[in-house]
Amino acid sequence: MTSFTLATRDDRVSKRTAKMIQDELVKQGLVFTISNPDLVICVGGDGTLLHAIHQWRSQLEQVSFVGIHTGTLGFYTDYQVDEVAQLIEDIHSKVPEMEEKRLLEAHCKGITTTNPIYALNEIRVESIIRTQTIDVTINQDYFERFQGNGLCISGQDGSTAYNRSANGAILWKGLELLQMIELNGIHHYRARSIKSPLILPGTAEITLRSQDAYLDAFLCYDHLSIALDGFNEVKIKLSDKTVRFAHYHQMDYKKRLESLY
Repeated sequence: MTSFTLATRDDRVSKRTAKMIQDELVKQGLVFTISNPDLVICVGGDGTLLHAIHQWRSQLEQVSFVGIHTGTLGFYTDYQVDEVAQLIEDIHSKVPEMEEKRLLEAHCKGITTTNPIYALNEIRVESIIRTQTIDVTINQDYFERFQGNGLCISGQDGSTAYNRSANGAILWKGLELLQMIELNGIHHYRARSIKSPLILPGTAEITLRSQDAYLDAFLCYDHLSIALDGFNEVKIKLSDKTVRFAHYHQMDYKKRLESLY
């Protein structure tokens, strides 16, 4: 018997939709639980889903996620708000196809309480206050010295999120790759870096090292962040840890992209 819970955006439409879903699924014999669900139904948008993934991060091996879109951006959601009856029927009657997405993983040298750090969309070393000087190493080979606000690392899934807004490339579904883009880089004869988006194999490990120690910089991962002051090294790679999406019906990837513009 499937147990489920709901992650709901804090607005009237989402709350009403979530209440309807909960009541109907309980009537059909599913078990509602907050602490140990098999399925997390996200009612809202991509932000709601990202919050839910981090909320249930310790249970990702057993839990799966499905989303219904009631917000402004629903790239990860399979259902629109006017398809709530279809969602309820599908959960009750269908066995979903599970899609596993690899998370990004970061290790911050010197930070022990939060290691490792996981993200679905992107991991950034960034400052809007002070220019950062960052030495970039790829697979232990020195690559370049970057100067600017920061660097953003994303995988295929995150390529349509912050990365896209900062003029990164969109990676097609199924490509297990990493991408690094610059955030407001400085480019002149004394500060030279690649400038263009850099696409790397999924086996790559990227090290971002400050010359001395990061100052006024943050490690931003999805909607979360921690201060990097006093630390000087962040290593980022694709993780073996995954998040599972329960697809009761498939949405064409091209249609997902069309929802972005």
